[in-house]
Amino acid sequence: MLRSTSRVIRHFSTEAAPAAAAAAPKKSGSSLGQRFAAFFVGAAVGSAGAIYQIRQDLLVSNGELQKEIAALKNDAVEANARLAQRVAQLEKAAK
Repeated sequence: MLRSTSRVIRHFSTEAAPAAAAAAPKKSGSSLGQRFAAFFVGAAVGSAGAIYQIRQDLLVSNGELQKEIAALKNDAVEANARLAQRVAQLEKAAK
């Protein structure tokens, strides 16, 4: 390995170095208010997402239920018409 030929020469100081200022005590983490605020913001965002998802699920299921009810109504109307036709045939045959 090569040695560097330039050396740093330190001279003695005639003045005293200023005393280091005492370090300010560090806070350990967030305050209670900050923690509550973060919790409530998270709860609000989570609740808003849940409400949106539940609303979408309700809209989809409501549409499917409406289709099923319409199909059931049509089936009942058709069955009623067949029964009425059958009763009319039986009454005609009985006369």
